[in-house]
Amino acid sequence: MGTSFIHLHCHSNYSMLESTVSIDAMVRWAVQNEASAIALTDTNRLTGAIEFYRKAKAAAVHPIIGAEIFLEDTGSLVLLAQNQTGYRNLSELITKGHLKGGHNRFRLKLNDLTPYAGGLIALSGGRRSPGVKYLRRRKMDEAISFFRKLQSVFGRRVYLELQNFAPEDDWLNMQVAALARELSIAVVATNDVHLAKPSDWEIWRTLQAIDQSTTLEKAVGVGSPQQFLKSPRQMRERFRKHPDALLNTLLIAKSCQLEFSFGKPVFPTLELPLKETPFARLQKECQSGLRSRYLHITPDMRDRLNRELLVVR
Repeated sequence: MGTSFIHLHCHSNYSMLESTVSIDAMVRWAVQNEASAIALTDTNRLTGAIEFYRKAKAAAVHPIIGAEIFLEDTGSLVLLAQNQTGYRNLSELITKGHLKGGHNRFRLKLNDLTPYAGGLIALSGGRRSPGVKYLRRRKMDEAISFFRKLQSVFGRRVYLELQNFAPEDDWLNMQVAALARELSIAVVATNDVHLAKPSDWEIWRTLQAIDQSTTLEKAVGVGSPQQFLKSPRQMRERFRKHPDALLNTLLIAKSCQLEFSFGKPVFPTLELPLKETPFARLQKECQSGLRSRYLHITPDMRDRLNRELLVVR
């Protein structure tokens, strides 16, 4: 890649009430900083994926599409699509999480990810990772258990995120890096971006207070002013003790080669008996549906159905 660092954990304002960063700002940052790629990882959604893909491609920036998903009662995980299989699996997971949780809730457990792990790279989630939460509480066995579960689902496509927002994060990063070596898991540097620039932090605090239906003084989990789109140079300074974590951002970006095809109809494939055409099946299903909905089928009804089928055909 053409730079020394790639942002792989970024929220746009499609993450409702969570970010001050627009898609345009993300792409503009990549161009200005000569970053050949950047990732969009909105929370529990892919709403901005197509806009991001189109605008990044138009600016000659490689778009990496993923999402940060919340795991029920534990924390979060970042998933990046490597290809079409990964994008389909990520779409399935996000749909399942919203359907299981209901309105404004999202429910997925780590075990739910197993059938849909193909084509996806997993980043541990940084500060919000269940494993990191265990480390902060000195619960080493629980941290190891969680990261091993991630390995069992994603194999070698797991990376433990290192983040550095405050001086105390140096200790935490050393612990995460040591554990990663013990478990033979690679590390990666991220900044969990929610801000275009540090001065946007007050806006971010306000958005989170709105989300929590409380005042600025009572809002919890308001993050750090350091969670902005840092330059590659700034990230190198922050992670000079972990050069492999910077290098791995480039390797991950290179392995994510999802491509969309626009302007072409995509039809589902049907498993049909030999010699039965899709239209014949449609005709049969429509006639069956007509009988199930009406006690008495009139000639007008049959004519209307035939006209509709003719249009479809």
